[in-house]
Amino acid sequence: MVALVTGRPIERRQNMSNTISGRNLLRPTGLQCKNLHEYLKSRTPDTLNKLYHKPPICLAVFRELPVIAKHYVMRLLFVEQPVPQAVIASWCSKLYFEEHQKVVQILNELYVWKEASIPGGLPGWILNNTFKKNLKIVLLGGGKPWTMSNQLETDSKPRDVAFLDSYALERWECVLHYMVGSQQQEGISADAVRILLHAGLMKRDEADGSPIITQAGFQFLLLDTASQVWYFILQYLDTIEARGLDLVECLTFLFQLNFSTLGKDYSTEGMSEGLLTFLQHLREFGLVYQRKRKAGRFYPTRLALNIATGETKPLTRDTDKEGYIVVETNYRVYAYTNSNLQVALLGLFCEMLYRFPNLVVSILTRDSVRQALKSGITASQIVGYLQQHAHSKMIEAGPPILPPTITDQIKLWENERNRFSFSEGVLYSQFLSQTDFEVLRDHAVSTGVLIWESERKRTMVVTKAGHDDVKKFWKRYSKGSISGYGGSPGKSQVDLEGESTSTQNRVEEMQSAVKHYYNVNKILMSKLGTWPAQSIFAKIVLPTITTAFIFSIVMIYSLMSLYMLIPVTPQILDLLMPLNQSRPYKYLFDVDFSFDREEYYFSVLLYSYLTTVVSMTVMVVTDTSYLMLAHHVCGLFAAIGYRLENLTSTISLNRHVKDAEVACNKYDSTNYDGEIYRELILLLRKHQLSLEYNILWYRMPRRTTQLLSILLHRSLVPCTLTAGKLYVLSFQNYASGNVRKMSGLDLEGE
Repeated sequence: MVALVTGRPIERRQNMSNTISGRNLLRPTGLQCKNLHEYLKSRTPDTLNKLYHKPPICLAVFRELPVIAKHYVMRLLFVEQPVPQAVIASWCSKLYFEEHQKVVQILNELYVWKEASIPGGLPGWILNNTFKKNLKIVLLGGGKPWTMSNQLETDSKPRDVAFLDSYALERWECVLHYMVGSQQQEGISADAVRILLHAGLMKRDEADGSPIITQAGFQFLLLDTASQVWYFILQYLDTIEARGLDLVECLTFLFQLNFSTLGKDYSTEGMSEGLLTFLQHLREFGLVYQRKRKAGRFYPTRLALNIATGETKPLTRDTDKEGYIVVETNYRVYAYTNSNLQVALLGLFCEMLYRFPNLVVSILTRDSVRQALKSGITASQIVGYLQQHAHSKMIEAGPPILPPTITDQIKLWENERNRFSFSEGVLYSQFLSQTDFEVLRDHAVSTGVLIWESERKRTMVVTKAGHDDVKKFWKRYSKGSISGYGGSPGKSQVDLEGESTSTQNRVEEMQSAVKHYYNVNKILMSKLGTWPAQSIFAKIVLPTITTAFIFSIVMIYSLMSLYMLIPVTPQILDLLMPLNQSRPYKYLFDVDFSFDREEYYFSVLLYSYLTTVVSMTVMVVTDTSYLMLAHHVCGLFAAIGYRLENLTSTISLNRHVKDAEVACNKYDSTNYDGEIYRELILLLRKHQLSLEYNILWYRMPRRTTQLLSILLHRSLVPCTLTAGKLYVLSFQNYASGNVRKMSGLDLEGE
């Protein structure tokens, strides 16, 4: 439950349903793969300035700028003074003003240009001197060589493009095999595993600590190879400083690889120790090929080319790979491949049916696709993967590559999980009056932050972003500093007499409300027969239960004693009235033994006595336990009822009223404003309402609630008075017995 604090509506953060808008929390979060600009924007200006000292980085940044940004940079490249911002804005048509603003923001975030004032105080833009200088070197030449040196002797064992592609694919598939848990996991290095864990693509299993794939890892597997490599390198760059390497030096070398030529070898001469370590890491990932660690030459692979673009390209079919997937309208998927990795990737969203040496037959089912969706894979990624690796025959058939029924059905299966949308908000409840609720609600509506409201319950939910504004408005309104809402702005002196009258009225209203609340509950519980605070009930019912309890024990054990005298009756009669022949032995009950009962008569008799005593004791304990529980619970109810009645007693309420009046009189001479009286009354109300929750059954001690649960369970079975657990003593059975008796007499009479 929620209580009021200092007269302000309760603010409780929670996720509230929003059927109109809001971020859908059930949808899997897409893998965030930054492009080059997004990565550089996350760097500090000092780091960017150091990077712009390297010509390859300047060229890579310039190449990935939007077309309008390139136009601005080229116009300002040879201008040595700031250009007014209005002049630069005039270079773009007004129809593309939004694009102009985005370009200005990008150039600012990348620190390509900076703001500078021109004579007259007008704002202007000027290119970063470091960026401008090194970009000129790239475009016009001059300065030190910025490309990697390939002045080497001819390699005795040169590597062609086909070998480099095969090597890069093999090294990269080692990482993917490790992620999918394939048996082909040889060759993965500890650095690669460390990066996978750092990127969140895998995590440690809580059971045995072994790495297992995550939702982000499933999405990563369905990306194209270029996007996978770029995302992997970004995560590696995040760990550069922890490895003791220079970020600027590694990025420069990475961009130099970007502008290298496929199939040519380059020298490692002049590289620092840190750069050689970085080269070995790239070798493990398949971005470069080096025959031996100490070899003086290396070959960039296709994975390193154009890596600086860093764009998450759309999932289109790779032109350098032959497609192998055929999808039919009956949801069957045929994969002409013998690669375990490709089969494992297909198994992420397909159900495998048959496996042949060079063919895998699977089917798209609702369960298999929903399992993929639960793993974080989206419908677009599934469709994109099938399109990317579609067989050439499907591509020749013309667009669309996949049958529309397959594409639509996969998206429909995804929409089944997106039928609810949620929005995080702040809950306001328990307003003191309807007017306060309506004022705050109208303000939330006017500012556009209201998510949901219930006028009957005086409850509303606002957006998390608008919470601060609504909170400030409520504080101003509660202090009466907002005109037009019934407040009293400009009031500097407090009318103490009026405030005292208002205080007394609020206390009387609160007293009547509390009395009404408990009286209604008392009437209801009395009608149900559960009100425990009735003295007549406690004085009459409880002694009766105790008397019945004692009588039951005495009666049962007395009858049991008489019953146990039956076996010894023949022996007693032999002593009192002897006969010429012995009387037969009697037993409490007939039990077949494997021996002669008369020979071991006393042993059998002792066994019968013990069995009877134990059975009767169990019956007595079972019956009397319910009586004891009822007696104990009634006592608890009586104590709780006394506590409830004292809540509304006049003495208790008058004491609180006097305390409030004394507090108000104490601050009478200090000329405080009316806020102090409001706070006192609301604190008093909070104290009164908090008593309500102290008497709820679920707030009782654990042992007490366990007794109540036993009593409730027992109450499901109606209580009846029985004769030896065999016959129910009731008016209905008594009447039916008399009818049968009278019928028997009539038959005898006839």
